[in-house]
Amino acid sequence: MKITILVDNYATQLSSLSRRLLGEWGFAAYVHDYRILYDTGLTGTALLNNMRHWA
Repeated sequence: MKITILVDNYATQLSSLSRRLLGEWGFAAYVHDYRILYDTGLTGTALLNNMRHWA
């Protein structure tokens, strides 16, 4: 099963900073096998930004 973490409270790793990923209070993940987006984020801004910059 492949799960991609899209948003969490931290964006301090060098790989996150180089991809311009944002962190905010909450959590969002995508479960690839079942095509489920689980999002408990605060605004959606970080989620949309991180989805654009993840690839």
